[in-house]
Parts: sequence; structure tokens; C-alpha cells
Amino acid sequence: MSAHARRCRVSALTTFIVAFAAGLFIPAPFISSEGFSGATAAESGKESSRPLALLIRKVQENEALFSNAEIKFKRTYQPWDRNGEINWSVNRVDETVHWIRTDERFLLQHEELAHWISGKTSAETRTVVFNGESTVDYYAGNSVSHREGPHEPYLMLSPHTWPAWSVGLRIPLSVLLGGTEAIQQHPRGRRPRGPKGGIYQFAKVEVEYFGNEQWDGLACEKVLVKRWYAETGEPQRLYLWLARDRNYHCVRRITVLSPDSTRPVSEDRVFTWRQLSDAVWIPEHVESRTSTGDGEDEYHVTHTLDLQVASLTPNASESTFSHPTIPLDLPRFEFAADGSLLRSPTSPEPVASEDETTLQDILLRLKAEEEQYETFAATINSTYRTDGYDVVGVDNFDTITESDETEFSVRMNDKGFFQESKTSRTTSGRDTQLNVTYACDGKTCRELTEITSKGEQTQTNTYGAIKLLGVEGVPVIAPHTVLLRTDKKPLSLHHYLTSGWYDEYNKYGMTVEYIGDEMVDGLICHRIRCAVVIEGRTPEMNSWFDLWLAKDRNLLPIRREWRSPSRTDRLPTSISWVSKFEKLSPGRWVPAAWTLLAFDGDELQGDRLIVSYRTDSVMKDVTLTPELPSEQFDSLSFPAETKIAVYDSDRSYLGRIEQVAAGNPTFSDEQLLAMRLEAAQRQKRNDDRENALQALIGQTPPPLPVSEESWLNSEPMTWESLKGKVVLIDFWANWCGPCVPSLAKLADVHTKWKKQDSEDRIIIGLHPAGSEKQAVIDAAGKHDLKYPICIDAPPENSTPAWGNLYGKFAVSMIPYAIVIGTDGKIAAHGHVDDMLLLVPHLINESRKQEE
Repeated sequence: MSAHARRCRVSALTTFIVAFAAGLFIPAPFISSEGFSGATAAESGKESSRPLALLIRKVQENEALFSNAEIKFKRTYQPWDRNGEINWSVNRVDETVHWIRTDERFLLQHEELAHWISGKTSAETRTVVFNGESTVDYYAGNSVSHREGPHEPYLMLSPHTWPAWSVGLRIPLSVLLGGTEAIQQHPRGRRPRGPKGGIYQFAKVEVEYFGNEQWDGLACEKVLVKRWYAETGEPQRLYLWLARDRNYHCVRRITVLSPDSTRPVSEDRVFTWRQLSDAVWIPEHVESRTSTGDGEDEYHVTHTLDLQVASLTPNASESTFSHPTIPLDLPRFEFAADGSLLRSPTSPEPVASEDETTLQDILLRLKAEEEQYETFAATINSTYRTDGYDVVGVDNFDTITESDETEFSVRMNDKGFFQESKTSRTTSGRDTQLNVTYACDGKTCRELTEITSKGEQTQTNTYGAIKLLGVEGVPVIAPHTVLLRTDKKPLSLHHYLTSGWYDEYNKYGMTVEYIGDEMVDGLICHRIRCAVVIEGRTPEMNSWFDLWLAKDRNLLPIRREWRSPSRTDRLPTSISWVSKFEKLSPGRWVPAAWTLLAFDGDELQGDRLIVSYRTDSVMKDVTLTPELPSEQFDSLSFPAETKIAVYDSDRSYLGRIEQVAAGNPTFSDEQLLAMRLEAAQRQKRNDDRENALQALIGQTPPPLPVSEESWLNSEPMTWESLKGKVVLIDFWANWCGPCVPSLAKLADVHTKWKKQDSEDRIIIGLHPAGSEKQAVIDAAGKHDLKYPICIDAPPENSTPAWGNLYGKFAVSMIPYAIVIGTDGKIAAHGHVDDMLLLVPHLINESRKQEE
């Protein structure tokens, strides 16, 4: 759903529910309650001799009963609270789906109404019509797509899938039962483009037939569907019950975590039915539940489906399938019948390229053009909007739904001044005000940031920074980089394209290629491709963007288009373009207005371009001969007690100083030298620590304490007794705030492993020396830590460390984790989340070696 990774699109709230139910987010197992039995036959009980093909044919025949129909239903989604700790900003979404299909034509009307915790409501509507020749997909206030031929939305799937929608079933039930090959051949079937797959992507699907079983008084045929998100690892296991006397509808679906699980982590079932004729039935009320705790009846209804209208003989007039009237100001996208994108805003058109033009020629001219703007002042006004209410967040991760921003900057050769004022509305209903000021005298950049959050209590935080950089350390407005401002890229486009880096800090390389010339909005442009290269990634070219540089507009970029093969190999993930240029003087132009559209990731997987968020910007008050008093560049007043981070000329962090009294921060050469010496020592300690950790790989870990006083939740443990298990050691402390999220995750994972009787893996918490034992006991109780915990002894021989084992493991920062393999040797170290992902991999590798 990027710089916008902190945003959760709620299409989905539904996507999160899908992931939760699918087992990507692991809840506590179900505890059976009345009407929801969790028991399921072991996988070894399948009747492998019963042909599955006969069942698939029966399902196909009954799905065809609904090929011409009018259906309308309402679904209600609700997020859940886990022990009162998670509160979503949207507490309910009501969704109405209405479709009519006769012969090949169809109409879908889809409405969603969100109820916010803040008290407001917001709506989203969508209409999709196929008139027999082409399909129009219209999101009100968002975008419109026009496609040759039919392109059905997944919401029009047969009612046979309704009890499995919460786990992302977007293909017909009969296709799912056909396994991997059938899914790959179906237009809605998708394979994962990355090694980890995705919510609606599966590398492999296998189906096993279990024979007859009664459910809710109905004779059913039971199947197990195993779906792998990646080629290796454990599959998602779905048990389906298909009722023979209900047209082979799925009447119940459960998801379990392992072959021997007896309780589901999620469950859908049909509660009531509607009979449409003597031989045709349709689900009338469906509920989906997931577990939210370990106690009896601790369920939460994630969604319900209630049928309102159902008819197999829809009475639709010719006008029913007429294309709707579309507002002219919406972004429009036109597709060919095969799903390829034909036209989008400012689509490029081919022109003959000049054969003698080379990338070097273009870059040389670009450098000369940019030099004309080395003195420049302008103001940018921008508005950012998400797609309606289609954002959800939690209290601790409040997300921005819309913002208004004003940026003003002046550049006078090597000096720069920048001010930004931004007001944002968030998912919780709170307003956030951001004010940032930069001042650069050519050698030193001073930065002051004030963030004010307005809610029940207004809170302001102030941050300061001093960077020993030139004007490149200031985000001043430059005409050639306005389409790259969301990426916070360098001031000079020429420098960026010749640097070899997309992101020098994270060491993401970039290659630049001249593709040829194309026409954009009546202007001939050089098309440049910038490919992001991440060493060690497969494929190394993770994504790329194209820039169109207008030849008659000082080589200013007029269009930018991102492509990310890991998300889609057919469509752009974002498009930005300049809609208006302003002529400042003969031969000198500036972009006056531009737009950025970023597209919904889930819809991209379905070959649809739906705007996720949009930014519209205008540039005004432009001058090439700015005047500003020198003190505007030379000083910046900081409030008293502001803590100021100091960075060196290579952007490395040196240290922190505190502003004693309000005024312009300064420090002496002696202070700077001291900070540089301390930074060098700090870097050496980090390097030594990293080298020491790496030296442990493949080694036997140091002995664990044998005293019972050192252990909680367990007798003293030894590496000999743990051999054959994968051991995750979590380094934590009762006083460590950043440890809390990982402690909650480890508590859940430990509970899951215990429920699964996973004897091949174990978590051990290692607490540093220095805390009272009772404080550790209290913290373990507060965070529900039931796995073994070892309290470290003080370090030996006064070695600088948090404890004896901490020193021997070379761990000096928490939270942190080390994993010991089944061979009793240290296998890896790193972030807790990464080490948790490594545990099943090590177990699978060990099993392969045994085989």
C-alpha cells in the first residue's frame, strides 16, 4: 500500500482482515463455541481414491446457475481490539454490492460507508458497466478506466465464494478446486512476483478430497485446499464444506495453522439460506469470525454478509448497461482488451529520434540549462488527498488523509533559505501542523522543525539540526526537480543522474539510459530511464522510473512514470506530469502546475488503475533575481533548550548539543573536534561489535547459567538439552521501551508454538544484569511472557557490558536477537522480526538434511 508505507489502505481494512484470517498475522487459536465447532479431520484421513474432477464439474454446473442474475447484498466490516490494545480509526465499514448480469453485459454498483472513531462518516461509490463492447470503471471523485471488451470486478463472483471472501478468494470456487494450473490459466489467477508472494497471490495450490461429512444438518463434500504464498514453507490450509442440497455452495470455511491443528484461527459459515426456485439456493446470511484471545467465546465478527435482492431473471432495460456520464476533470485511463495501457494523462507518443543524440549530449545540455537557475526564488502550494476515506490507521500509527502545504525558498548561488508550513488531517481526526525552516550560508545549514499535534491536548515538539553542508543540504525549490520533490532528491538533476545512486545513504544504485524521443503534450522530449539497482536482490533492477525532458522547455521534466515489476509488470505504480509552464523570459521556462497520482497496490494486481493518493501543486511568485538580507542565510534563531543534532560534511552523525538560550546556535572548533573524535570512537565500537557478532556465526554459544535463581518459567537449561531445537534468544530489559512491540509479538508466537506442540523451536529471553528479580518477574507478567527467561549475571573482570552473557554474545543494544540452529551453533543475529522469519527456514533446512 514507499514513502507511504506508513499508510494502510483500507480497501483494506479488508486486506488486513484477509491477511489476519490467512495466517499472515497470527492470532490465538479459536476456542469453540456454540455453532462454531473447531474440530477437523487429520489430513491423513483424506480419500485420495475419490476423483476430485467430478466435484469440480458439479460446482461448475451450479456456478452457471448464477451467470445471469441480479444480486444485492450488504457486508459490514469491523476491526477488532486485542485486549483493548488496538484501536482503529475506522470502527465500521458498511458495504453495499449490487450487480445485474444478462447474457454478457453487466452492471456493478458498489458503495462503502465508513464510520470513524472521530464521529464522522465518509462514502465511496463505484460503477462498472459493460455494454457489450467496452467496460467503463468509474470511481466517483477518483478516476475512470475505459477498456475494450469485458473486465468484471471481483465483487461479481458467484455466491459459491461468499464464505471464503475473507481469505481473498477472488476467483470462482471451481477454479480454486482445480489447483495451480487452473488458477494460472484464469484471468483473475495471479502468481507471486516476489519470493514472499502476496495476499492474493499463491505460488502453488493443492486440493485434497475428504469425502462426505454432515455439517449443520446438510450432507457436504469436504475438501482441503493448501495454498503456498512461496515455493517453500508451510501452506495456508483451508477446509471447505460444499453442500450437495445447496447447489454445492461452500457452507463453511475454516483456516488452520498446521496439519494437526484441531481449532481454526478463522472461520466463515452460512447461517441462513434463501430458496430462489425448487432447485436453486443462495446464502442469505454469512458470518466470518477470527480469534482475538485465548478465553472461551473470544471471537470478533470481522464481517457479515446479508442478502437483500436475488433473482435469476433480472428485468433490465437497455439503458441499464449504458455507460455513465463521467466528469471531465477526472484522470482517465484507456486499456486494450489484453489489459495493456493505451492512454493515460499526458501519454507519450512516438516521434523520430535524432540519431546522433546520446545520453552524454543530453546530460551536458542539462547541466548548462540548470546553471541558468542558480539564483531562483519561488513559492509552491500543494494539496495532498487520499482516496476518500480509504485509509485506516491505529492510535499509535496515525496516518495523514489530506494536507495543505506552502513552501517558499530562495537560492542565491551557494546560499539557500527554505520555509515550509504544512497542515495535515489524520485518521484520528487530529490536525498536525508542521513548520520547518532552513538557512544555509554556503558552509553550514541550520534546520529548525516544529510539530504541533492538536487533539484533546495540544502538544508541540521542537527539533534542531546543524549540517556542515552547502546549499545541497537545503530542499530549495529548483525547476528541474519539482517532479522529484516527493523523493527528497538532490537540488541538481544533472548531479543526480550522473551520481550512480538512487539512494546513496542506503546504497541503492541507479543506472541511467536514453530510450529515445517522444511527444508529450505537444512537446518533443528526451525519454530517460533511471533503474534502481539493489545489490544482492533478485532481480537486481527492483524498479525504475522514466523522465521525459522537454527539449523546448530548458530540458525541464514534463512527465515521470514509476514501474515496479514486483507489484505489476503491466502498469505504472505512479504518474506525475506538468500541466502548465510559465515563460519567465525569452528561452527560460518554469513548471507552473503539476500533478502526482499514485495507484492502489491491490487494484494494480487486478489490472486496474485506481488512485490511492493525489498531490496537486502550483508554483508562483517566481523570480530569477531574488534579493534577501544576508542574515537570512547566516543565522536561525532556535528556542532555548532545543536539542540540536550535528552532522558532518559527509552527512554522518557527529553528536548533539543543547541550545542554552534562544538564539543562533554556534559551537567552537574545539567542540567540533571533540564531536568528531567521539563519533569516530562510536563508529569503531559499532564496527567492533559487528565484527564480534559476525565472528560468532558457526560457533558454539557460551554456557547458560546453572543457578535456578537466574531463571524464570523454566528450570536451568543447557545447550546440550536444547540440541535439535532452533533457539531464538531475545535480548530485552524491563526498562526498555523499544522492546515492548517485539515482546508482544514473541508472546503471541510462543502461544502459537505451544498450541501447535512445536517441540522443534523455543524462545529464551535474556535479561541484562542490574535489575531486581521482582522487576523482571513483574515485566514478564505484564507482557504475558511465558517462555523461559534467563537473568544475566554481572560481567566478569569488570568488562564493559550489560552482563556476562551479553558481553560474550557481543550484544550492546536492545531489542536484539540471536538464533541458534538445530546443530547447536550460532546461525544468525539481527532484528527480532527478521530472526523470527528465519526460524522456520532453519527447521525446514534441518529436515531436508535429515531426509
